[in-house]
Amino acid sequence: MVYKINSLEDSANPGDGKITYRECALALSVTSPYQIPAGRPRYCVFEVSGAIELQSPAFIQTPHIYIAGQTSPGGIEFRLGANYAPADSLIDTRRGGDHAIIRHIRARLGEHPDRPSPNGDAIRWNSTNFQIADHVSAMFGTDESFEGGCQTCTVQWSIIGPNICRDAGHSSTSFHCKTFFFKPAKDLTLAYNLSQHGEQRGINIAPGSFPFNYGEEAQIDVIGNFVYNFVQESGLVSNQYAHPIVNYISNTTYEGPRFVTGGNGNFGAALYTNVDTFGHGFRINAQDNISPFNSSTADFKGYFGFFKGTTPGSVCNASNGLKDCSVTGLDVVRSGRMVSARGAARNWLQSWMLVDYRQAQRNVLSFAGADRCRDGRCRDNVDEMFIEDVQTCDRSPRLFESGWTSTVAATGGYARLRSTGGPSVDSDNDGMPDAWENQFSGTNANVWDANDDPDGDGYPNIEEYLNWLANDHTRYRDIYNSGNATLPPYNCGKPRR
Repeated sequence: MVYKINSLEDSANPGDGKITYRECALALSVTSPYQIPAGRPRYCVFEVSGAIELQSPAFIQTPHIYIAGQTSPGGIEFRLGANYAPADSLIDTRRGGDHAIIRHIRARLGEHPDRPSPNGDAIRWNSTNFQIADHVSAMFGTDESFEGGCQTCTVQWSIIGPNICRDAGHSSTSFHCKTFFFKPAKDLTLAYNLSQHGEQRGINIAPGSFPFNYGEEAQIDVIGNFVYNFVQESGLVSNQYAHPIVNYISNTTYEGPRFVTGGNGNFGAALYTNVDTFGHGFRINAQDNISPFNSSTADFKGYFGFFKGTTPGSVCNASNGLKDCSVTGLDVVRSGRMVSARGAARNWLQSWMLVDYRQAQRNVLSFAGADRCRDGRCRDNVDEMFIEDVQTCDRSPRLFESGWTSTVAATGGYARLRSTGGPSVDSDNDGMPDAWENQFSGTNANVWDANDDPDGDGYPNIEEYLNWLANDHTRYRDIYNSGNATLPPYNCGKPRR
């Protein structure tokens, strides 16, 4: 089914002629302006531009949904509405929303000091499977900006953080400043993202499954990410749920104005072992990563260290599903060969998707975040501000130089989204404009043929259109070497630690 969203209202009245995001997210029936049955797989396409302020939870509980922000004439931003109490996540698949794709969407929560909650996440994927977030801008959370616990999932080309940290509405503390967190997760890829500005959880991963499966090997691939300005936990990999089998390739961690050493171990990735519960080892491949602790990628172990309280002797190798303490400490980190978990799904990473860390930096700064709309590129003012802040991180003024903030306004504000025009003519309401359908022999502008696949490539017509809008036909072989953004100097001009 195709929900052609024609209103920014957060409402659900099947016969009012308005089709809303809430109706699509919840898979509700619509009777006007055309019929949509309830409970079906669906595409959320947007004929409007601007902010959707959610006034209550819109948890995605019916599986198979594609939220296509690239269809909007000027972009879509989800925000926390004034009546959403207690505050909770904006885009949330934690209760059955498997098989979800989110592309070119902004999810920016905001403060809620009068509505305390422990769950103020911009995006949350807990206990779900088969999720993709591509070119998403997830910010201004009060718990995390992106929290996940999922299997067979990908977060790529996205901007995660900052949070709203001080007196912003977290129910357990007046100060909560954590950003990007996956626990537990397996068959997960985190690629070409910018994770920025927080006390903890720059990229925090705990490979594994829930319920707990003792002895399991769980794989995560961490590729080409840029982590910037975390105080005491830029990265962490934990063995509390399984043997972590992790590929770290071409990632960057740089200091910002809030960065400190010590604390919990502020490394590119700090190893954490839960010695009081189950015995799991680590198997890590590291290639071409850079951080304040290794100015040369040849020092591949220098990207790693130990979380506070974790001793080198407690970190053991993982071999064939067993903890192998003949290899300990940073010797569990090796270089040069991809590692794979036993029984893992096929690893789709190809050699042409992997570039050196400097090109990965250019790619992230050039393309990360929600940057495509119906009529072309549309990176908004908020993302532009944060990208420029990274590019100029070697000099003042820097964002958060004087401390963390309590409001969205003090953090730079919400997006200023501008539409490039009204809805495209779509005579058959299949989500594909007549002008686009008329270009091809396999589509008919007068027949509802969104689900047809005339070329047999596995992508129905509607997804061919959505991929075309996202510029996938020219981007996704060339994108890995085409980023040309200006880069900051090594470690934002600060010397190696």
